[in-house]
Amino acid sequence: MFRWLFLYWYNVTDTPSAISKINLWSYINIRLFKARVSSSIAYYILSLNNLELKKLKIFYKNTYFDYIYLKSIPCLFLIIFFSSIYLFI
Repeated sequence: MFRWLFLYWYNVTDTPSAISKINLWSYINIRLFKARVSSSIAYYILSLNNLELKKLKIFYKNTYFDYIYLKSIPCLFLIIFFSSIYLFI
């Protein structure tokens, strides 16, 4: 029995060999199902990673914009204002 199973595993065309004595269609269906499930899981994982990277990129752009234009410029004005007060006093 194991000899026919090894003939199945060595068969690369996913069809049972003509000399096999047992019905291997269930093994073939399980093998194709595994391939389909693993490819769909990989697709979903990759799409989730891409979405997360897009969110991180958008978040990075938003924080960069907020930091440069909304937080650092008023801080610069405050620094200039207090330094001018310090210099004149």
